Amino acid sequence: MHETHAAWTGSIQWAAFLATTLFIVGISQAWIALSATFYIVKATWPRPLQPAMESAGALLVPAILMLLVLVLGGRHGLFYWTAGHAEGYWYSIPHMAFRTLVLNAAVYLLGLGLFFKADKLGETPRRVLSAFTLIFFFAAQTILSWDFGTNLQPHWHPSVFPPFQIISNLQAGTAAAILTFAFLRGSALGPKLQVQQFDLLGQLLLGFTFLWIYTGFSLYLVIWYGNLPYEVAPMDLRIWHWAPGLFWTMMAVKLFIPFFCLINTQLRRTAGALSFVALLILSGTFIERYLIVAPAVHPHPVHFSNGILLRHAAIVVAALVVGIASWRIFIRRRRVLETTA
Repeated sequence: MHETHAAWTGSIQWAAFLATTLFIVGISQAWIALSATFYIVKATWPRPLQPAMESAGALLVPAILMLLVLVLGGRHGLFYWTAGHAEGYWYSIPHMAFRTLVLNAAVYLLGLGLFFKADKLGETPRRVLSAFTLIFFFAAQTILSWDFGTNLQPHWHPSVFPPFQIISNLQAGTAAAILTFAFLRGSALGPKLQVQQFDLLGQLLLGFTFLWIYTGFSLYLVIWYGNLPYEVAPMDLRIWHWAPGLFWTMMAVKLFIPFFCLINTQLRRTAGALSFVALLILSGTFIERYLIVAPAVHPHPVHFSNGILLRHAAIVVAALVVGIASWRIFIRRRRVLETTA
């Protein structure tokens, strides 16, 4: 199977769309999961922010549509096993579409449930709803990390990969929250955004940064120690062969620079500086998604000509605009910022 995959080459454009979709889905579901976690631990400081985070459930339709377009429309450009190189229940487009639809739709619907019902429920029912939200979040993200991550290459099934991706999404979700709320300081939400919120979000971001490198190193260590060629080769491809410059750029903007910035208390209390760090982490997360997908789909290094870069940019921008516009329309119609303030 490994040899047949080596001869198979997918579509680099579909890889760009997949990376962008995973980026959007990961951040939006992380917002819902973070809000659910705040309810469970009875945190009071993020309460003014939670309705805006729960409103990420508004991405229910666009996110599901993008995922189904990938499964149904991009199957021949993304999944080597559609060429007959794999058999079984798991490697089936109908089953893949079903689990993708059900689990991800459940996360967004539960997020909307928190948005509409959290303030009306008692503490215990709210925490129970939040617990179910987290269960479906972890299930959906685990399946996505398998279907659109490890299963893009044969024999590559590192057990630490799903937690690694979940932590990465929570880190990116926290960074997106910081950037969003810094941007909304001029809105009706502004008076509720105090220095304390940004400091605590910065501490949370630092914690997820530590967890991300911890799970990433655990992933690499197990593969390196086992030294199985079909496990080592995908890691080496991403780090040293496909686009090493992109990999080390990702490490710089997702780990090295944020670490030295976020340990500074004064920086965490400055919305502008913290937003810059958040933007770096978001950039690094997108590069990470791309490096997970693209080398698996197109194992041969790509010469990024102007045409390829323009097509990539068009795909990324279009998907991001759809996601952000869906959220903005929802919070305006529901007057989230006004009611939150």
